[in-house]
Amino acid sequence: MTAALAAARQLADGSAIAGVTAAQVQTIRRVPFVRPTLMRVLAGGKRVFSAHGEQYAGPAQLIAVPAGAEIDLVNEPDARNGRYAAAFIELGPDLLRQFRVQHGALLAQLPANDAPGLVLQAGVALEPGWQALMAAWQAQADDALLSHHLAGLLLALLLAGQGHLLFQPSAAPLAEQVRVLLRLDPAYGWRSDDVAQRLHRSAATLRRQLAAEGSSFRALLDEVRLSHGLGLLQMGDRPVADVAAACGYESASKFAARFRERFGLTPSALRDSRQAAIQPGI
Repeated sequence: MTAALAAARQLADGSAIAGVTAAQVQTIRRVPFVRPTLMRVLAGGKRVFSAHGEQYAGPAQLIAVPAGAEIDLVNEPDARNGRYAAAFIELGPDLLRQFRVQHGALLAQLPANDAPGLVLQAGVALEPGWQALMAAWQAQADDALLSHHLAGLLLALLLAGQGHLLFQPSAAPLAEQVRVLLRLDPAYGWRSDDVAQRLHRSAATLRRQLAAEGSSFRALLDEVRLSHGLGLLQMGDRPVADVAAACGYESASKFAARFRERFGLTPSALRDSRQAAIQPGI
């Protein structure tokens, strides 16, 4: 990567690529991952706390997070230059669908048991694919080229026997449908009746099926809105009040309280921790 991270991109296949920076240690709890996600630290380090225990990742590792996971993260700036930077890649449904069609035979050979953890060694087999993807992102290449490089990176992972968790189905299919719908417009005044109607269910059936998955409409709405707010705060400079409104909260104070309850720090604290890293020089 060059001195500054490229702008966040939403690709036509539903994938997304973004970068985050920080100048102070960030401890963020209960971060939800709606879709399979690849992360890589570019400067500094990241501690990951999940069902697999605590793991550490630096620039020599990749982090593969399955759909539906909720993990704690600690972002640690490099002690030498005080900078933390990382790239996040969310895998879109169309990309994964096409990949499964093209490489179904290889996917069928994946072991049934879980991988030993979320952190993977990048290694020489994966490095060319990663660098090609990052170069295309930095050059603001066409969506089709970015999708091509991303599929190539996934294939390299598969051939190296890694990244099993990325291809596991979400544990809560109805909750995933609700999340996808809510993410279309987090600021909208969603009601459970609205969602039930769009998903061709009664409100009572929606509540019952979500409860069977260990979830609820209100919990999913809060998750989507706060996750959206986390992304806006990490990757932009909008005032907290504007972020709150974009997430469907009537006041910045209510948003800040819910944000702190969810992630363990206030929006202002998160914003302050990354301010010095916004300038080029990563």
